[in-house]
Amino acid sequence: MNLKKLTTAVLSASMLLSFTACTGPSKKDIQAIENIIEEYGDALRDVDAEAVLETTNWDDDDKEYLEVESLLQFDTQGDYAVKYFEGVADTITIDYDSDDIEIKDGKATIKVTYEIIDWEEVLDIIFMNNGGQIKDAFEEVEDTVKIKGKITLVKDGKEWKITKVTGLDEVFAFIDINGIPDPDIQPTGTVETDPLPTDVDVTPTPTPEPTAVPVSFEDVVESATYTLTLDQEFIEDAENAFDMKSTNIEDLNQDGYPELIFIAAGSYMDGEVFDADLYIWSFFPDTGRYNLCVWQREIIYMAADGGSFIVFTTGKEIVITYSGGEESDYHTDTLVYDFDWNCIAHYRRDERLEYEPITQTYLYTYDYHKYETEVSVDGKEIGENEYYNAVSGYIDDAEYVVASNYTPSTDVIEYGLIAVPEYSMMYCYEAIVYLNAMVEN
Repeated sequence: MNLKKLTTAVLSASMLLSFTACTGPSKKDIQAIENIIEEYGDALRDVDAEAVLETTNWDDDDKEYLEVESLLQFDTQGDYAVKYFEGVADTITIDYDSDDIEIKDGKATIKVTYEIIDWEEVLDIIFMNNGGQIKDAFEEVEDTVKIKGKITLVKDGKEWKITKVTGLDEVFAFIDINGIPDPDIQPTGTVETDPLPTDVDVTPTPTPEPTAVPVSFEDVVESATYTLTLDQEFIEDAENAFDMKSTNIEDLNQDGYPELIFIAAGSYMDGEVFDADLYIWSFFPDTGRYNLCVWQREIIYMAADGGSFIVFTTGKEIVITYSGGEESDYHTDTLVYDFDWNCIAHYRRDERLEYEPITQTYLYTYDYHKYETEVSVDGKEIGENEYYNAVSGYIDDAEYVVASNYTPSTDVIEYGLIAVPEYSMMYCYEAIVYLNAMVEN
């Protein structure tokens, strides 16, 4: 054998192996990606939308940025609630394995796990203490919850930038909570008085058993009108932005008092409505007024497909089903409430459009989950049959639809609702006129 040819062949094979080994992700790229993810996590903890934007390739008017910015707006419930929201956000961490970073053609993907304090447990302590020190509540809780997500990055020149994230809406589900007690606000009617003189007999007088305050039909209508009038501006802003009727008045829980169901503007961008929330108010005769029982944020919005929803009732439950997202990450939630406004079931199906490189085709994949509460932080994956059996049961029992903004297509389980009687929605001013006419007649 020619020794020279053999030596050349061995060297060529060695060089080939060397080149093959160098085709993987470079340490420089891995380090740059890790740095961006760290900056992104810091921005989330600091609730700094501008800092988030700096880690991405988004412009400040891109839908991705607007969606993240809306998640980081905490200033809707007062200073005390903002302290709670910021405290929860400060516990966010992002865990991942650097070896799982996949880089190809200037694009990187990494599966991550967001970890956050068990904020529901913190909230329970706050409610038990009727407020109290926020710091004390956080120090008592050691449990955390984990949410899976994915971060996609692209190489922008010499820099890596985030171009897509998933799972963040579940991480920030804690901002959907309404009515956090503020210890700095005294109950209505509380009056500070001077201490009693020491020579006055202060033996307590037996307190009679409280009696229910009689409620007239006029009282109910007056409270309903007052509630709608308070939010009328935001309701009408949503009506104009989304070109829809917004309001309905129906006795959903069959207690003899009508509920108020309406859509109202949630957030604004440059003075224009960006998204709208669903509200259900119910009358409580013990207090003589309407109280907010269901608040579903961002049920419709200007980005992506705009969102869709249907509210319907069975003989025993009130059900809200709503969908949203984009073609590559679309989800439908079904929330079920009993007549005391407790959420007794929550199901979700996720639909994703993913590229299959082997067949060079796009495929739809589906996941199904069940949750214990309204928010999506405590769920477990379930099978397709379990999901469809549960959700179709509520649809089969549906008695009437009270609010909706779309007609389901034939390929989804909600299609069965088109056969259910639907009570038409009204414009807000029409609802107020309708209420006043009820008293006049």
